[in-house]
Amino acid sequence: MKRTCFTLLIFTTIFSAVTYGQDCLANAKIESPLSNVSLSRLCQRLDFYYEVGADPDFGKTYDVLLEKPAEGREKYIEQRKKERDVGRSVDFAPFSLTGGYDESPQYWVMSCITVSERHPGRSYTYTDIVIAHWVNGDWYFSNFGEPAENERCHRPIS
Repeated sequence: MKRTCFTLLIFTTIFSAVTYGQDCLANAKIESPLSNVSLSRLCQRLDFYYEVGADPDFGKTYDVLLEKPAEGREKYIEQRKKERDVGRSVDFAPFSLTGGYDESPQYWVMSCITVSERHPGRSYTYTDIVIAHWVNGDWYFSNFGEPAENERCHRPIS
């Protein structure tokens, strides 16, 4: 009985880790898929980039940036903590990944970003594009910004 429970626990843990990262791409259209890159790792690192959750780890956010801010890691973390609105949460849902190559394999990731603020109790959604770069066996991100013509995700402040 103990062995069965232990085996089930190990299987569940591994299955959760493998499928976790793929959930963010469940509804995404993937154009020109890249080979030899990890899409599950892409989703995990997008969580850090978009500071998902009520209490994000800004150190991990800094770590996934392709180009590090000049002020350095500690100042970056300090500044992000000051800017972070208490009770603010972010969620993202990628809807399009377009693969390509520049200096390294990369994806242009288009996502719907939803920001919810407990105080004053509002939320809004917008479209964002980030470029995911596969460098030295992991994903790093640079921001492209909000496309001017894309209204797919737009939901005004409510």
